[in-house]
Amino acid sequence: MSFFAWRDGTLGPQQTLITGFQGAGGSRWGRPVMAVQGPDGALYVSDDYAGAVYRVTAPA
Repeated sequence: MSFFAWRDGTLGPQQTLITGFQGAGGSRWGRPVMAVQGPDGALYVSDDYAGAVYRVTAPA
């Protein structure tokens, strides 16, 4: 899942947020479609293929 920040009226550089939803052979087990920051500072990512919401935090 990639993110492009909106800065000064243009898109900023691509930033990869999370990966690993596709196997080496091309099979997929997920498809992240939306990410929002929660009040706890975590990133919540919805997955419409797996029917899940993932909570992503920075390493401790």
